[in-house]
Amino acid sequence: MGIFAGTIQGVGGGIFQMLSHGIISGALFLSVGVVYDRMHTREIAAYGGLVDRMPLYAAAVMVFTLANVGLPGTTGFIGEFLTLIGTFRVNTAVATLASIGVILSAAYALWLYRKVIFGRLEKPSLAGILDLDGREIAAFAPLVVLTILFGVYPKPVIDMSQASVAALVENYHQALGAAKTAELDHVVLSGTTDSASWPDLFRSSTSSSGLETVKTWMPATIPGSSPGTDITPKGDSIRPKSAK
Repeated sequence: MGIFAGTIQGVGGGIFQMLSHGIISGALFLSVGVVYDRMHTREIAAYGGLVDRMPLYAAAVMVFTLANVGLPGTTGFIGEFLTLIGTFRVNTAVATLASIGVILSAAYALWLYRKVIFGRLEKPSLAGILDLDGREIAAFAPLVVLTILFGVYPKPVIDMSQASVAALVENYHQALGAAKTAELDHVVLSGTTDSASWPDLFRSSTSSSGLETVKTWMPATIPGSSPGTDITPKGDSIRPKSAK
């Protein structure tokens, strides 16, 4: 979504989100693997109250869950925030739908964490479950550090891609401007006089000179356009607006 927005914030946020997703998703899969290795089941109903027996595990999963829902101070927030800001500048409706999706995903993730980690430890099969061992702590620790570090200080990652993002967005807008210019040329050469059938490249304006009022159609979005490129419907043809 951020990349297709074609803005600096959107593209930069999309790149950051890919890095963030690699860290958080890998950590969540590892979290599932830890309890599956002990219980050999992925059923949510088979768990509950793990915080009593696995406090280290509960703390690590809490960090990854909050990062997954985009809590400020975690790496998940930076990418989502930049992506939404960049998309809001282009299409408010799409950004609004994406924001609703973020809220729904947060609700589900927090519900899942509560069901698995909190509550009473009532199932006999969980009575002897063990907390993280040294090997698992060594695997979790770097992921926890990166999740928090990039959430508090994302500048190294953003600076690393800033020049490439700026060049990509500039090339995109240049190509888009060239395409719109070519479409404008096609309209002029085809002799279309019905302004309702023209592409959405123009805006109308009315200027008065003495007793004469002339309605002109000017490119509204073509970069570098000048008044000399304005075109005016005149009878059955379209020609450049003449200077008076």
